[in-house]
Amino acid sequence: MSSSPSPASHRTPPFLSSSTSSRQAPTRMSSVTVSRTGPGPGDRRSIDLTVVPDTSVDGTGRIGVQLSPYFRVTRVHPNNLAEATVLALREFTALSATVLDGLRQTFLNFSQTAEKVSGPVAIIAVGAEVARSSAEGLFQFAAVINLNLAAINLLPLPALDGGTLALILLEAARGGQKIPREIEQRIMSSGILVVLMVGMFLIVRDTLNLDFIKDIL
Repeated sequence: MSSSPSPASHRTPPFLSSSTSSRQAPTRMSSVTVSRTGPGPGDRRSIDLTVVPDTSVDGTGRIGVQLSPYFRVTRVHPNNLAEATVLALREFTALSATVLDGLRQTFLNFSQTAEKVSGPVAIIAVGAEVARSSAEGLFQFAAVINLNLAAINLLPLPALDGGTLALILLEAARGGQKIPREIEQRIMSSGILVVLMVGMFLIVRDTLNLDFIKDIL
């Protein structure tokens, strides 16, 4: 059984026009006209709304539409230490799997995911947004950051703990024969240089992508 869609359920995106500048007037009431087109040629209607812009991190107002996940948040309060430990381990396992899968996708599709790699500036900006929206989410965000740092630190790259572990395993594979000191220092120095260059690139890129920097430029 099928039914024809009504104008209220039509999915044509609405067009919004604001009579005041929401960017320059945060927290000030703004008049907004929403125009929606229905399924018929003459089904067009406009609705006048009054909204209060949200304040962005840079202090400007913001009006917009965003997609929200469709789920229900359930908070579980453990009754004892054992139950709290089980819940913590379960959350740790889920977050670790998410982090490892994200790193795997990054390395397998680096050309497509390179732009999503963030540095300290972008991480701080995202953390500020999370702190504004939910105090509980800030703890989970901090846990994700720590798990990412731990996973990256274990990569077999020079200047990281994983690189040092790789050199130790290489020495073990050579029957305990140590790598010459000069070669080891060159490997570590080159690794530190690469890490610093990548870090500076991410800091500059993320800084230029900040909203208030874009407005200045």
